[in-house]
Amino acid sequence: MDVHHRRIIILCALATMFALVGGLVAAILIGGLVHGTLSALISEDSSNAVAAIIALACVLATGGVWGYALARIMQSRATRRMTIVGALGYGPPLIAVGIALAMLEVEIIERVALPSVPAHLIYTVLFVPATFVVASVGALAISIATEKSGRVRLVFGAGLAAAIAFLVVNVTMDWFGWRVGALLAEQRATMLVVTFIASAAASLAGGAMIGDWARRK
Repeated sequence: MDVHHRRIIILCALATMFALVGGLVAAILIGGLVHGTLSALISEDSSNAVAAIIALACVLATGGVWGYALARIMQSRATRRMTIVGALGYGPPLIAVGIALAMLEVEIIERVALPSVPAHLIYTVLFVPATFVVASVGALAISIATEKSGRVRLVFGAGLAAAIAFLVVNVTMDWFGWRVGALLAEQRATMLVVTFIASAAASLAGGAMIGDWARRK
């Protein structure tokens, strides 16, 4: 692997991390701020709807930035198509997976009521596959936009790399005392911290796989 190919991999990994994790953070912060401001003025359902729209706009915008950045790194002529596909391949899947996670969490914790299953295990079982889905869909979108071969390898490679990176960070932080659902975990926002750092690692891994796929073509 020469310097140019290594550069593509590193830049794709960094662009993926900064754009996608940045969009996630922006969606959480801005959506939460909007919800907190509007909750005193309108109904809870209405404020939730507005916050959700704002969050979707954030991840759509940063997904577009991601697609554009990858197009420039790959020196692709399909800059506009990759920008659009990047937005659609990241924003809607992320929101859909987030809604699914919330519903599954309620189903498992409140209805199934499994007191013998620790919260951190439930978190891992839900979030690792969710990471695989988001990364795979995003990689699929980029592969469609570039119209290159090796699509199946990219989709599963990026998904697995992202899921494994998320799992490794989650387990490592758990070992160092950052366990989701543990005593005082809510006070120091353990779930948010673990999710943020693990998502950053997953984005780096998935982005690196996209870069490796791009430099082989």
